[in-house]
Amino acid sequence: METIRQVSSLRLYEDALRLANPGISQMHARTIVYWALATYCDIDPKPLLLVLKSFGCGKTDLLETLFPMVNRGKWVEGNSLAVIRDELAGCKTAFLDEREDEGIVPEGLLTKRFKKANSKMSVNRAMGGAVFRRQTMNINGWTAVARRKRFGSVALMSRCLIIEPEFVPSPDARVTNMGDLRGVVEQLGNVEQLQGEGRTMQIWRPLAAIADKFHDGEWIHYAVNTFCSDVEEQDLTRQYEPEEAVIGALEICKNSLNATRLHDHWIKISEVKRTAGTEYEMSLKPDQVAAMLHRKGHAVSIIDGYPAVRVA
Repeated sequence: METIRQVSSLRLYEDALRLANPGISQMHARTIVYWALATYCDIDPKPLLLVLKSFGCGKTDLLETLFPMVNRGKWVEGNSLAVIRDELAGCKTAFLDEREDEGIVPEGLLTKRFKKANSKMSVNRAMGGAVFRRQTMNINGWTAVARRKRFGSVALMSRCLIIEPEFVPSPDARVTNMGDLRGVVEQLGNVEQLQGEGRTMQIWRPLAAIADKFHDGEWIHYAVNTFCSDVEEQDLTRQYEPEEAVIGALEICKNSLNATRLHDHWIKISEVKRTAGTEYEMSLKPDQVAAMLHRKGHAVSIIDGYPAVRVA
C-alpha cells in the first residue's frame, strides 16, 4: 500500500502529459494527474481544469492525453446551449475543446457544474403539440476546457485551476494513451476531503486531499502559492461583478428546485441576495439587489409582504 503512495508512482502519467505538451512544468503535470484522480472520488465542489493559451501551444494534445485517464470522460460538441445542457446532464467528466470563433461558450452551465447544491436544472420538454412536461436534470460534474481566452465571467474564472502552457516546439511531442487511473484510486482507498472556507480553498483543496495521500507537501506548497495567487488576481477584476453576481444568482434561483416561488412566478429578493453571497461571495443589501434587478429590466414588487422579482 505504501509504495503506491509515493509521488514517483505518478511519474509515467506526468511524463505522458509533458510529452503531449512540452510547455507544461512537472508541477503542472502533477496538478493535472491529481485532478484526473479526483474525478474518481466523491469530492465537492469540483474545480474546472482550464488549459489557457493562444493557438498552437498544444492544448488539444494535452486534453487528448488526459482524456483516457479520467473517470467516464465525454467530449461535449453541441452547437447550442440546449444541446450542450443535455450533453452535460449526467456527464461525469466533460471535455470541451473550444474555439472562440465558433459555437456556443456555455459559461452559465459550466458554473453550475462546480457544486452539487446548485447543479440541478428544471426544463420544459415538448411532448407533442402544445403539451410540455417539466423535467429535472443534474449537470454537476468535472470539466476540462481548452481555450485561447479567459472566460468573460469572473465568477467562472474563480472556479478554475488554470494551466498556461508555454510554446515549446518538440519533434517528439505526441498523444499517448496511458489508460485510466482506476488501479491507483483503488489502492489509495477512501479520500477524505480537506475542509476549507472561501473560493480559494474550494479550488485547490479537493486536489490537496489526494496529494496528502501521496505525502506530497511539495505540491501542496506549490498549490498554495500558485492557485491562491490566481484567485486573488481574479478578485482584483471584480469592479463590475456585483451586478453580474445578482444576475447570476437570479439565474441559479430560477433553475433551483429549492428556491421558494410565490404564486409560481416570483422569487424572494432575499433568496437572490443569499445566493449572490454563497455563490459569488458578494455581500449586498436587499435594496441593492432589488435596484440592480430593476435596472436590468426585471419586474420587482411586494408579493405576500415580501420584496420579490418576477421570473416567468
